Amino acid sequence: MTIQEVPPLENPPATGPEMRTALLDPLVDWIHDVSGWSLHADWQRALLVAVVAIAVALLVGRLLVTVLRKWSKNTKTKLDDQFFEAFQGPLFLTILALGIGISFGQLRLGNEATQRVESILQTFVVIIWLFFSVRFSKSLLDALARRRGGLIQPQTVPIFRNFLTLVLFGVASYLLLVSWEVDPTAWLASASILGVVFGIAAKDSIANIFAGVFLLADGPYKVGDYVNLESGERGMVTAIGLRSTRLLTRDDIEVVVPNSVMAATKIVNETGGRWARRRIRIPIGVAFGSNLDDVRTVLMSVAENNDLVCKDPEPRVRFRRLGESSIDLELLVWIEEPELRGQTIDAIVVETVQRFGENGIQIPYPQRVVHMTGGGPGETGASGN
Repeated sequence: MTIQEVPPLENPPATGPEMRTALLDPLVDWIHDVSGWSLHADWQRALLVAVVAIAVALLVGRLLVTVLRKWSKNTKTKLDDQFFEAFQGPLFLTILALGIGISFGQLRLGNEATQRVESILQTFVVIIWLFFSVRFSKSLLDALARRRGGLIQPQTVPIFRNFLTLVLFGVASYLLLVSWEVDPTAWLASASILGVVFGIAAKDSIANIFAGVFLLADGPYKVGDYVNLESGERGMVTAIGLRSTRLLTRDDIEVVVPNSVMAATKIVNETGGRWARRRIRIPIGVAFGSNLDDVRTVLMSVAENNDLVCKDPEPRVRFRRLGESSIDLELLVWIEEPELRGQTIDAIVVETVQRFGENGIQIPYPQRVVHMTGGGPGETGASGN
């Protein structure tokens, strides 16, 4: 079998700077034909590319943004307007950087110098688009948070914003390494090993962080809500962090609960529901034989004249049972905020006791009837001997 040698191509395809020069030749020839200027020197060709790049950047930026703005006027949202306004600057600078890179290549200073300049320009472009992406992501999350019923809520915006910022910085770091011809494989391997070690060492903190993310996304409570925990703590939520939730009790004591505990426990949100109003039940006992119509009238009068009690829904008096020593009723009233519970009960009970005394309504106490059986004092049941 005979192997024939393939002769080299007489005109090999142009690559790199040679291709850019070949693409520029028609423009140089056209300028020479029109004006008679000869632009064969390297610095002349570089200056020509720079001027063309500036003109193209201005023209494309102006035309594109003008067209897109006219289109965005037909939409109801302002998000597209914010996008186009922020997009114009990075687009202009990217086209300009591309033109400067081509212009510098016309000087033919060597592959190493050309590569350094291209790396600097690529770094510049990456940083520009990084800031644009971070800025627009904030506007995008704020717009999504204003929509009801979605995963992104106003309280979850900081979490998604921080997550997107980390992702964008990670992508930008990778592109920067590639632009400077640095192999990112070793860096990624080191980061993976450090991530595993860090995850094992801080598993409890990571569990709290993930629980905090889920709590913010699910929204069982928010800052300002009054909650009761299964363990007995009750207070107002003052802060929801990534690691813990802080409660302020009625005794002005701050309780810090890890988010992993909050995610696994039963929570009664007193402020949740249709509104922040809450109904409280005040048990009342009156003696047998009391006129229940008078009792009901007094209790309703006490509740309706109390400034802490809501007028709508109106107070109610309900009979519950016949107790051992009393007729048991409940006074049901609504209050505006859960923190008014203790103050309202105190005012109603004091007023009720006073009004019962004025109207002759007795509040009974437990009574026992003891029956004595057996013989007299001298009967001991024992023999006299």
